[in-house]
Amino acid sequence: MIVYRPAIEIPPRADEAALEAVRLQLEAELTHAMQEAASAGGWPTHRTGNDEHVMRGNVPWALRVYAAMMGLFEGFLPGILQRRAAKGKEDPKRLDERLGRALIQRPTGTLVWFHAASVGESLVALSVSEAMRIKRPDLVFLFTSGTRTSGDLVAKRLRAGDIHQYVPIDTPRATAAFTKGWAPDIAVFVEGEIWPNLLYATRRAGIKTALINARMTSRSIENWAARKGLSAFLFDGFDLVLPADARTKMGLTRLRRKPIGPAGNLKLAAKPLEIDATTLQSLKHALGDRPVWLAASTHAGEDVTLLAAHNALLAGAPDALLILAPRHLERRDDIEVDCRLAGMTPVRRSHSEVPNPNDRVWLWDTLGELGLAMSLASVTFMGGSLVEGVGGHNPVEPVQLGSAILTGAYVSNFADLYQELEDEGGARILDDPYSDVIAMNIAGLMGDDAQRAREIAAAQMVIDRGAGAMTRSVDALFGPIAMRAPPFWNIRHGRDAAPMLRALLWPLGVVYRATVARRIARANPLRLPIAVISLGNITVGGTGKTPLAHLIRGELTQMLNGPVAIVSRGYGGVLSGPVQVDPKIHSAKEVGDEPLMLAADGPVIVAKDRAAGGRLAVELGMKAIVLDDGHQNPALYKDLSLVVMDGHTGFGNGQIVPAGPLREPVVTGLARGDAIIVMGAISEDASEDLDRAVPNLAQSRGKNNAPIPILRAHLVAEPVQIEGKVIGFCGIGRPEKFDATLRDLGLDVVDMYPFPDHHPYQLRDLERLTKIAAGYGATLVTTQKDYARLPEAFARTVRIIPVTAIFEEHDPLRALLFHALDSSQKRF
Repeated sequence: MIVYRPAIEIPPRADEAALEAVRLQLEAELTHAMQEAASAGGWPTHRTGNDEHVMRGNVPWALRVYAAMMGLFEGFLPGILQRRAAKGKEDPKRLDERLGRALIQRPTGTLVWFHAASVGESLVALSVSEAMRIKRPDLVFLFTSGTRTSGDLVAKRLRAGDIHQYVPIDTPRATAAFTKGWAPDIAVFVEGEIWPNLLYATRRAGIKTALINARMTSRSIENWAARKGLSAFLFDGFDLVLPADARTKMGLTRLRRKPIGPAGNLKLAAKPLEIDATTLQSLKHALGDRPVWLAASTHAGEDVTLLAAHNALLAGAPDALLILAPRHLERRDDIEVDCRLAGMTPVRRSHSEVPNPNDRVWLWDTLGELGLAMSLASVTFMGGSLVEGVGGHNPVEPVQLGSAILTGAYVSNFADLYQELEDEGGARILDDPYSDVIAMNIAGLMGDDAQRAREIAAAQMVIDRGAGAMTRSVDALFGPIAMRAPPFWNIRHGRDAAPMLRALLWPLGVVYRATVARRIARANPLRLPIAVISLGNITVGGTGKTPLAHLIRGELTQMLNGPVAIVSRGYGGVLSGPVQVDPKIHSAKEVGDEPLMLAADGPVIVAKDRAAGGRLAVELGMKAIVLDDGHQNPALYKDLSLVVMDGHTGFGNGQIVPAGPLREPVVTGLARGDAIIVMGAISEDASEDLDRAVPNLAQSRGKNNAPIPILRAHLVAEPVQIEGKVIGFCGIGRPEKFDATLRDLGLDVVDMYPFPDHHPYQLRDLERLTKIAAGYGATLVTTQKDYARLPEAFARTVRIIPVTAIFEEHDPLRALLFHALDSSQKRF
């Protein structure tokens, strides 16, 4: 296999800035090559088949029995499917899909598989896929569902290149064939559609799994809790779980031992139901100014009550029209009988009939047109709420289309949402839903335009609060399929999930390693008449260097009693420099967010050519400089080189990018350092990384065989006083850390909105955040880095959570700095 990436040209007489740009471009292209090789070759960059429970065979007996029973059922499947097809319950041309057989070939590239039970869940899946596509247009999406109704809906909305398949019957053979044939990069299950064999087959295939918008009733939680072994096995198997509401999150804590993400209902962020504008205008014209109300998604046992309510309504509003839309269309003939028994002959939408002024009931018995009915009705009664066992239906859809909401008392599926809507005056929950009570409430809303508008506005405000659920879910889903840090980069000790892929990428790492080594070996570092303290790392990605740079600049300023500059390449900025950053003049777009933030407390110089930046520092009268991310940059002679290591990830799998996270071999990189700074609590893997590397450093360092000092530091948020609720937002590498910081400070966090790292905030982002905060009466809070990227007018409304670096022992750091300053003075 050959993977092509754009050629990288090196100018014949490249200066240091050009060479640095080449190194960074090579680093990025190698990472992209790794991802392309994985996708094209069919090798997942996640774990493959090494799930601990699966490998050890710790499969619960209940799952074994279930699998065995479903296995016996397999021989009867073809006949059963044929009979279902004859009844119209299956697509006769696609029965093979129900057996796990793909009718088309798997597309190349990163494949994201969404499984949804029916129409509502499929709409959520489609909305999430569109949000993901904005960030990654290269993604390909596979949608599965179990009903013909949802299949028809998805087929209408598929983008070019996307695929719909019917989910395989939950037998061992069908599910194994499906996962093997499609081999998606991630499987996303929507709400609560959990088929044990399908989930088990997905895990055995090593496919990352996510459960989003998870929604469980109290009864289902209790049922799962009664099967502790099976529930723990299934729910712990998900790599990501995002509940739709607080009740489900609390219930999942009983079923799952691993972390659970923040709650947020994705149906609040789903797009409105589609309507045909021409048809809508035509029907509105035909109905004129008749008062219209809708009984949406009704179930058996509800229609008689709602028809009685309509008869009561007609006493005061004789021209009122009821649109009756059953949840299941096979009930339409029975409903017509109920209408006639109530003294009203319905007209049918499926017959293209339009009510005349004497018609009182419009039987809405078509698929995919519920949005049209909601757009015609000023008031919508949500069905499934008058009888036990259904749990109500989603109230978001009518609100999005401008219809006020009524419901019965049985709304367990959306209990939290309905309660919030009722508390804000955005919905009416009828605890005694007799026909006369329903009629009275409908008449009140129809007859008072101002009150109806207030209730719709209140409901819309509640929906707007949930807008962050989509952003959180999409950002979380990109974790398992992120391009920058493949999971196998951090797999150690023979647990490698992709040994062949790593072996194929190893030669590219050799090229990168040679490029870095050659540049360092051939360099002629500029010796400045001031001390140069370098901060860097030997891995790709951030390790908390920015707060360290701020701390060390402060220490040096105090020790030298004079100005000390941080010299940065200005990641994310367009200026090449050298230029001294002025917060009054420059923006984050020009110099990068980190330099702009650091410039608030002291001198910062942005320079792609670090030697030029050093010379400018001398001209400006600086007493010393702190070289940010300078470990692989040989442009300047360093009096002290500090290597920063992430205490959680350590040095990963020990391979050079793109086969691993390293920029250079561990011993080679550490040997050029004068000390190691471990940031954050150290994990067992990172501790072992150090234990293996440190004994081999003495000879390589050649510094009197002295052991390399290891310093420990961590980040601490400064206490802040904020009364009331807060909403956090940030665009950093690990937003969950900021969320944890806010909660550790004891703040009342009602929501968190993560953005991509170094996100350039747009006006629409800020307007949305402002609107959501106003709805909660909350204060917006963010990080210092994010604050630097905000427009001044908006920034005035946002509070910052300052974070500082703290060393467990400060004296060793000061000793290193004193020694570096002394060495610098002796050189001149």
